[in-house]
Amino acid sequence: MEVRPEHAVEEIKRLQRCLNDLATVLALPGTWSGGDRSEIGHSLLDLLLPMLRLDLVYLRLTERVGEEPIEIIRIAQARNQAVSSELCKVFRGWLHENSEQSPPSIRSPIGEGELSIVALRLGVHGELGLIVAGSQRPDFPAEPKD
Repeated sequence: MEVRPEHAVEEIKRLQRCLNDLATVLALPGTWSGGDRSEIGHSLLDLLLPMLRLDLVYLRLTERVGEEPIEIIRIAQARNQAVSSELCKVFRGWLHENSEQSPPSIRSPIGEGELSIVALRLGVHGELGLIVAGSQRPDFPAEPKD
């Protein structure tokens, strides 16, 4: 890929942001030492929401023997508990469905229109849980333009 001189400054700034984001992600495990799964999940979602410019991010870690599953959701603009609870029910259902595919979009719970989503099962066979990222950006999940 050739970068034109007039775009070189923007490209350098983009690469610097990418390196900073990478360094931040790589530093996370050091902050998790001694933390429980819930703390780790909260810190991960708190980082991913602004870094990836998401409108929502959801994490469900399946239960361990003797423990309840961990379910965390972050919504960028809405702080409505009812919306959060309803979304958790929808995403939880995906984890238990036989289908490997989640819909590419859902009706936005945080505004008008559609919310493009990407759902990834965690673990080799999805046994560890699910993470869902969503954005109203038309180009999502492509890298956001500045």
